[in-house]
Amino acid sequence: GLVPDLAALLVTAPLLCGIHRALDLTDVPPYGEITAYLSVHRGAEEAAYRTLSYVEGVSFARRAHAPAHFGVGLRDTVCPPSGAYAAFNRYAERTAGDPAKVLHAYPFNGHEGGDAVHVRRQLEWLASLLGD
Repeated sequence: GLVPDLAALLVTAPLLCGIHRALDLTDVPPYGEITAYLSVHRGAEEAAYRTLSYVEGVSFARRAHAPAHFGVGLRDTVCPPSGAYAAFNRYAERTAGDPAKVLHAYPFNGHEGGDAVHVRRQLEWLASLLGD
């Protein structure tokens, strides 16, 4: 894993996950900035995607090993839900073991991803995981 002694991970609206798909779905920053760059640097798409692969959150999620609690607002235009699901579905696939993971989806929420309700769920999950 990335941090060997990490006890748990709390994720809400993960940024830069599923970057290629996000570029097709939204023009909200930072994706709109990437689109704007590529609109004037025609032919730079391959180099841009290669560079972005170094910060692709799904790649990091695949190497993680700590228990994780995810949240996603299904109307999020800043961090499209498909990216959160990609990170969740690929979470820990390249590590030994099968850490606990849970995802809460909020159908009518955007980037706030469940807001205080989700924070409460995260804290309850964390308390149960760490033994109150």
